[in-house]
Amino acid sequence: MEIILKQDVDQLGSKHDTVTAKSEYARNFLTTQEMAIVATPSAKKVVAEVVKQSAHKAAKAIDQAEALATKLEGLFL
Repeated sequence: MEIILKQDVDQLGSKHDTVTAKSEYARNFLTTQEMAIVATPSAKKVVAEVVKQSAHKAAKAIDQAEALATKLEGLFL
């Protein structure tokens, strides 16, 4: 069964990974503990958009940090 992990799971994968697990394990443990969701086409699109947005936010934060570092580089205390 193909699932999308909502959090890191030991020996299976990291958050937002699409992995294949045994049906019983996925249905009885991972989905009931809200560690994973079934990998439907719509769920895959949602996760892809979330990953894209988080990458954009991270890039924006890096740009802001670099701009601040450049600004502070010229200061003498």
